[in-house]
Amino acid sequence: MNPRPGDYESLRAVIENQSDYKKDGHKYIFTEKEIYEFIKNAKSHTAEETVRGIKNKVAQFLRDFGHNVKVKVGKRKTIESIYAEIDYDSIIQFNQYVNTLTSSTPLRYVKDFLNYWANKWTDPILKGWADSLSYRSPKIKRTFAEEGEKAAISWKDIEEDLKIYYDAILNVNSKNTAKKYFRNLVTILYGITTGKRPREIDRTKSAWIEKGMEVGYYIIPAKATKTKAERPIPIHPKIKPFLELLIELYPEKPFSETSYRKIKTEINAKVRMNQLRNFATKYWTDYGIDDLRRIAIMGHDEAELKKAIEESRRLKEVLESLGIEVKAGRKKALNVSEIYRKYTPDELIGHYMETVGRNFNPIPEWLDFEKIAKILTCCCC
Repeated sequence: MNPRPGDYESLRAVIENQSDYKKDGHKYIFTEKEIYEFIKNAKSHTAEETVRGIKNKVAQFLRDFGHNVKVKVGKRKTIESIYAEIDYDSIIQFNQYVNTLTSSTPLRYVKDFLNYWANKWTDPILKGWADSLSYRSPKIKRTFAEEGEKAAISWKDIEEDLKIYYDAILNVNSKNTAKKYFRNLVTILYGITTGKRPREIDRTKSAWIEKGMEVGYYIIPAKATKTKAERPIPIHPKIKPFLELLIELYPEKPFSETSYRKIKTEINAKVRMNQLRNFATKYWTDYGIDDLRRIAIMGHDEAELKKAIEESRRLKEVLESLGIEVKAGRKKALNVSEIYRKYTPDELIGHYMETVGRNFNPIPEWLDFEKIAKILTCCCC
């Protein structure tokens, strides 16, 4: 690849070959090495699951919108190596494509990737390309959620699914099958009262629950969270008997995201695990919890936290009163751990117990725990 005539910086880069990229005018070469360096230096504190998503989205951008592309695909169709030349047409076509999607996530990942290299190379052209990327949702704006969306969750939906599992437990002939239905029932109760993510629920250990039932909460380890930050997880007083029986039945792994989906489909239930966290987001404040403490307990990531701040002037004011800067232009990303450090676990859980713990009863009147326990612990079944 030849440098532009008179472009001595490009000429020097090609001659010295001190990095794995070459640039020719308004064209850039990227390979898997650039992706890995970007991840290592710019996303080192990002959760492993999110890192995989970033790698895939950036690689797909290079593959689908680059020129003279060379790709090696490995197992499960993952891109192992790639070579692609990116020009401004690539940027325009990618931006047009992204604006047909219902999520801006691919654009954010690619924009971060381009900005990283623009800053490292001190390249105003590449920086301009990155800044030109913008997202306009194709969705029609509305103030309500449509049926089936994650946000479309209500107590009626929760109660209907609890009834499905409860009736199935009482009427099924197999004790082993009844155990699986009970596991899903408790997953719902645990999810709506803790606000944990599906993967965080799946990783829950019996020892954590036992500790939580003793003192009202447990500290989830950073490595088990999406945000890689410890936080206290409350145990709602009303669901303690259900959790005690669950860890008796499933001591090695109380919850299973895979099993939940399978049983939900088999029994024709509706509520997905990711909707349980959304229920907590939407309704905990109805029972008196402070939004800031709710965010700390639920462990919002940067995107969720930013959205919450944008939608709540009061929340922004409270944050700033605690000495947390949320103004535009802030250099350091706002992280939930910064909020968490403003409160002790006892303060957070104490407030939860006085509000959600006291005012929200997740157990419907018709749900008889003693009947369930008799079926699942009966030796003759």
